[in-house]
Amino acid sequence: MAKADALFTALNKGDKIKALQICFEDADDDLEEKKFCCILAQKVGITPESAPEELKDKLSSCPLVLNP
Repeated sequence: MAKADALFTALNKGDKIKALQICFEDADDDLEEKKFCCILAQKVGITPESAPEELKDKLSSCPLVLNP
């Protein structure tokens, strides 16, 4: 994850949405990185229902990514 510093900086500042946006942008088509982003979303309490529109699609794929 090339943007790991930015991701963790956003998390440390309490900006969960920004951290997830960075995570999913950096993950592209890498399944392991998407899995990390999905686990991160679970840990910080962000669901597709509570996420802003730009994250809903990415988060809605998490059940498939986490339980293939």
